[in-house]
Amino acid sequence: MMLLWLTHTTGVRVTELALLEVTDVLYPSGAIKPEV
Repeated sequence: MMLLWLTHTTGVRVTELALLEVTDVLYPSGAIKPEV
């Protein structure tokens, strides 16, 4: 359900969401990147 909400609120397509990796979203320190 959360992934469905994420795709609709951010405009990300399901295929783009599936291609995301943790390193795309987080810095090595664990902080969340401001943009993906």
